[in-house]
Amino acid sequence: MTHTMIKPQKPDSEDHMNKVTVIIPTLNEGSSIGKVIDELLEEGFKRDRIIVVDGGSTDETIREAELRHVTVIQQEGKGKACLLY
Repeated sequence: MTHTMIKPQKPDSEDHMNKVTVIIPTLNEGSSIGKVIDELLEEGFKRDRIIVVDGGSTDETIREAELRHVTVIQQEGKGKACLLY
């Protein structure tokens, strides 16, 4: 009797990354948001699937995100918790 081993197929990581949108809530994260976005891009997430939702930062958060050409949505008075709904 001969046994044939069938290996499970690994999901196509590129296809997987096209289905995931990363939403990053921020408030005065200028010193770290650039690194976060850069790491997401290095992991294969698509630039057009990364969204920064800023809650009224007074530092360089928005500028750092815009320099990386990701979507930036500015909102005020809601806070990070509203993104959970």
